Amino acid sequence: MKPLLLLALFILSTFTTLACDCLMMPVEHHIKNTSYLLTAEVVEILDARTPEGRAYRHWLRISNQDSTRGFNVRLRVLESFKGKFVANDTIELQSDYSSCSMHFALGEKSILFLHEEKKGLFITPCSYSNRLNGSKYANDLQRKIQTRTRRKRRD
Repeated sequence: MKPLLLLALFILSTFTTLACDCLMMPVEHHIKNTSYLLTAEVVEILDARTPEGRAYRHWLRISNQDSTRGFNVRLRVLESFKGKFVANDTIELQSDYSSCSMHFALGEKSILFLHEEKKGLFITPCSYSNRLNGSKYANDLQRKIQTRTRRKRRD
């Protein structure tokens, strides 16, 4: 019995688990430290452009996942709270296809905390980036951001 238990523990300890784990700071911290803060609407899914995206789309075809969603997207800025973008600008977001990456659907609206790297714009990990789906949480978040950034823009 003991060797069987040891074997089971060995097998279970060799599995790799992929999960997104975040220690969330208050939203004020993210508002202050993010490079770009905006709301935007998805106008195009761009996953077919990259090898990772093509692999992701292939995986979706052989799984039961929703193939209308994507990670790399083109967005139209609706409102900019911080950064160089203005309403109606078009931007592209890149992704590392991790378990922490947000995925998008055509026409979906989101509030996004973004940063720039050499490869392009990315959603800041463990930020409050979220879909604007009319929920109390999303509405409260948007109001809080509008209040905090409006005060700064007036100063």
